[in-house]
Amino acid sequence: MKSNYEKSIVRGLSVLSYVAFWAYCGLMIVVMGAIVFMISNGDNSAHPTVARAFEVAGDHVAITSLMIVALYAVMALRSVILFAVYQMLREFYQDHIFTALNLCYIRRCTYAFAGLVIADGILAIIWHFSKYQIGLSHGQSIVTEILAWLVVYTIYVIFQRGVKLKQENEDFV
Repeated sequence: MKSNYEKSIVRGLSVLSYVAFWAYCGLMIVVMGAIVFMISNGDNSAHPTVARAFEVAGDHVAITSLMIVALYAVMALRSVILFAVYQMLREFYQDHIFTALNLCYIRRCTYAFAGLVIADGILAIIWHFSKYQIGLSHGQSIVTEILAWLVVYTIYVIFQRGVKLKQENEDFV
């Protein structure tokens, strides 16, 4: 890092991504609890949106199950991305930029984005054909996720080349 200002920004982003990771993990626990609650309580007048969603899905148990798994996969993959970003920013804060460890974190983000595109694509297809009212995005974010995936992959290729150049440089000395 060149200045204390840059270090403080990286440190702040690192803390923010760490907090976001744990908040997302908490959200995953709440969603899992809500899913268990919805399955066990089915048609409950205290929760009309949930009841309506499960009334519509009542005859389509396989689709509902697939949707719940895809929804949870989207959430899990997003938490993987948040944690990898946290770990990478922590390394940047310590002035470890072009390292094999950072390359590993970026690779995790690349794979997680690929899985995210697939899982969110499954949710979008289910929503398009069945119009279930459950889901994180109804396919609106697919293009953004694909673009993010391509950007992260590009960063991965750049980091891979940087790590290789650094290794060649160290071998030369």
